[in-house]
Amino acid sequence: MFTGSLKSSSARGYDVVTSIEGSDIYNSKLLRIIGNYRSEDHIITKYEKRPDLIAFELYGDYRYYGLLMMVNKITVDEYLIGTTIQYFTEKTITELNGDVINDQTTRIFN
Repeated sequence: MFTGSLKSSSARGYDVVTSIEGSDIYNSKLLRIIGNYRSEDHIITKYEKRPDLIAFELYGDYRYYGLLMMVNKITVDEYLIGTTIQYFTEKTITELNGDVINDQTTRIFN
């Protein structure tokens, strides 16, 4: 389980969980760059249909279930024992935080 802080060390304290602006997930900085990062495999061994508890197991914080849902593009009912899902490591989340803070992307819709 990840035990560090998932917040960026920048003075602004930006957190990847808050990188979706309002309710428009299709115009978020995170969504624009998330495909550029390598994810890791995780086989679900417990917490069937509970991405929140899987997020807690992986990151120590249930709020990262949305990131798991976004990366895996499967419904809650598909989080079954034996299913291989994707997740980002601490290093990758730190890089994502930095890129979202620095906004090293261009908007899809200008």
